Amino acid sequence: MTRTQLVDAIRHKNGVLTKTRVERNRAQKRAETAAEKVKLHERLVAALATQDVPRLQRLLQVAMDQGRSIEDILKRIEDAVTAVYHVKSFSATEIDLARVMWHLAGDKGAYILHKALGFPSVTTIREQSQSTRPTIHPSPSTPTLEYITRNLLSMFPSNPTRRVCRCGQAIMFDGIAIRKCMRRDDDHMVGACRECTAGMDLSMSCLENILSLARAVRRGDNGEDPLVHFGVEATVGAMGALRGIDYHAYPFSVSASCKAEKASEFKDYLELHLLAWKMVCAETYGDIWIVGCDGASVFRGACFQLLMASTFSDDLRAMLSPLRGLNLQCGPDDVVHCPDPKHLIKREYALSLI
Repeated sequence: MTRTQLVDAIRHKNGVLTKTRVERNRAQKRAETAAEKVKLHERLVAALATQDVPRLQRLLQVAMDQGRSIEDILKRIEDAVTAVYHVKSFSATEIDLARVMWHLAGDKGAYILHKALGFPSVTTIREQSQSTRPTIHPSPSTPTLEYITRNLLSMFPSNPTRRVCRCGQAIMFDGIAIRKCMRRDDDHMVGACRECTAGMDLSMSCLENILSLARAVRRGDNGEDPLVHFGVEATVGAMGALRGIDYHAYPFSVSASCKAEKASEFKDYLELHLLAWKMVCAETYGDIWIVGCDGASVFRGACFQLLMASTFSDDLRAMLSPLRGLNLQCGPDDVVHCPDPKHLIKREYALSLI
């Protein structure tokens, strides 16, 4: 072998050794990396199996969407276990469940669900519900047709997203005790009774309107009769479908009262609500069949004046007249009064004690 051939052989040998050494180092590094990944996956599986991680599925989903590594996911799991990290993203199902709990159990029930299972807080539920829940505004003074129709269309849209089965409807009124104070709603002052604020401008468009209402209310501080009273009771109107499903009462009207209203005045109040429903909702959701109220004498008197003023139409009268003893009196559009039986029993019992 000549010297040149010997040098070429040595160079070839050195090249092969260098290439083999490099490939060996690369294979060793890949093996070490694979071993580290296996260890990380084992740690992840162990963490998932042994740790009580709040909202684990959502945590993993958010991390994967962000392209986080196994190390970052493990760190988040450890932080979640120690309550350092909380997933701020919620699925639609979690928000719906939290909203249901909020409606059924109130703020305290939603707070327990938030602390125990990491569901959305009450603030988050309210923020997420702003665009979906209907908005019901209380009436600043005597309700107008425009006010009632606006609330009705908020609760019962004329073009509902889901299919609506048209059926008979019940309109119900009841009084709920409220705290005597003024509130702001939709740039109006609410909380004063509707009996005394007729004709007053209760908008907060200028300072004079606010001062005028304050003087009318504070007049009682000097021993004189106040021109305007705080509302002590809210008259709430609600609609309920007369069917076997989805028959819950849906409130749409709220108005403060000082309970100085006469039956004839509440008759006009009731008649306005019947007219508003007939104008904007009856064609889509069904006609009003009955009117329900509590045992208040004003409510009973108004229902008697309005809903006992005529008799049924010819078709209904021909169908019901054979039933002896049945009261065939009704109001406009064959609407009848449907008092709560417990109030009738209580009244009969009270009269029997006299």
